Amino acid sequence: MIDSDGEIVQVHHYYEYCPPGVERVLASGASARIGEVDDSTVFKYPKDPDKEAERFAAERKILEALPPHKHRATNGTVAEYMLEGRPLSLQQRLTWCPRRGGSMEPCRFSLPRDDFQADLRTDLFALGCTIYYILLGYTIFPDVNERGMDASEIVEERLRKKEWPRERHACGAVSFKCWQQQYDSAEEAVRDLEAIERDHAQPSTAASIESSGLEDAPNV
Repeated sequence: MIDSDGEIVQVHHYYEYCPPGVERVLASGASARIGEVDDSTVFKYPKDPDKEAERFAAERKILEALPPHKHRATNGTVAEYMLEGRPLSLQQRLTWCPRRGGSMEPCRFSLPRDDFQADLRTDLFALGCTIYYILLGYTIFPDVNERGMDASEIVEERLRKKEWPRERHACGAVSFKCWQQQYDSAEEAVRDLEAIERDHAQPSTAASIESSGLEDAPNV
């Protein structure tokens, strides 16, 4: 169809259905529905089984990799641990970056783009923000929230202008490369993180890594 501005708009029609064993729909999201199976069981299934199969396959792999627990991870999440204000060594933060970062904190800000576009670049940008959070304990541009501003609009405007966070931390160079889209894969970022972790384990280099960050990042 064509909107009032003459632009072509794609319209997707979803029809409610219940797979075998599902009694009724309890909730519906952007791409999936939650159905009631019995008093203690629910079933998540795609709105469009022809188009959402790959997404559900990826989610299944993630859930199968997680340890079993009735409600949540046995020892809680990294985000909860950090929010409790427990003291964390730099070595522990470095350990979490390549191994836990991808699932510990919902990224509140993203690479400026169309809301319906997401790819490897947007994932790597989010990884840079997650690394920042793990190392410093707060999200990018904390001054925005402190002033009570509309965080989303202000942060997005800064990112569009490529005004990157300037706080220094041990993995600052990795965060910067994620934001600048200088990695071709997550594996490259993980290799850099693991190298920093190894270097920090050596007393002779720990001090220099402790103070490294974005101070030498180019103005772009």
